[in-house]
Amino acid sequence: MGPELFLVFLAMAVMTTVIDLVSRRVFGKSVHWAVREGLPRDVMLGQLVMSETPIRTRQPVALHGTPDQVFLNRKGCLVPIDTKLRGKARATHADRMQLSVYATILRHTRAEPVADYGYVRTVTPGHRVRYIKVWLLSERRVIAQQHTVQSKEYA
Repeated sequence: MGPELFLVFLAMAVMTTVIDLVSRRVFGKSVHWAVREGLPRDVMLGQLVMSETPIRTRQPVALHGTPDQVFLNRKGCLVPIDTKLRGKARATHADRMQLSVYATILRHTRAEPVADYGYVRTVTPGHRVRYIKVWLLSERRVIAQQHTVQSKEYA
C-alpha cells in the first residue's frame, strides 16, 4: 500500500469518526441505540408513544394489558411491541394473541389508527435481540377468545 492510499484510508477513518460524533450530538444516542438494537425501520422512523403503560377498555369487551412499547410508525399507525426472553427467537400463537389484545384496546382508546401487525422482540442467550413481525388477529377473533376465556372462568 502506497502512502497516497494510506492517507485516503486515514482520511476516511477520521471523517467517519467526525460524522459519528456530530450525529450523536445532533440526533442523540437514541438513533445509535435503535440501529444497534435492530429496531425495524418502520418504527425506527416513527415515535415512541408508550412504554410499559397499562391500558384497558370495557368496549367491545373488558380487556387490559401493558404493552412493552407502542410506536407511532411513519405512516401514522400505532404498532405494539412486546419483549420475550427465549432460548430461540420465535413468536408463538400466545404472543400473537397478546399483541392483538393490545391492538384492540388501542383501537378503542386512541385516536390514531392501529397497524395490522406488531412485533415480538425476542432476547435470546448472549443478549441477541430480534424483532419478529406478527400479523394481528381480527378484533372479532379477540372478542371470541375473550368470551371463551370468560365462560371457562365461570364454569
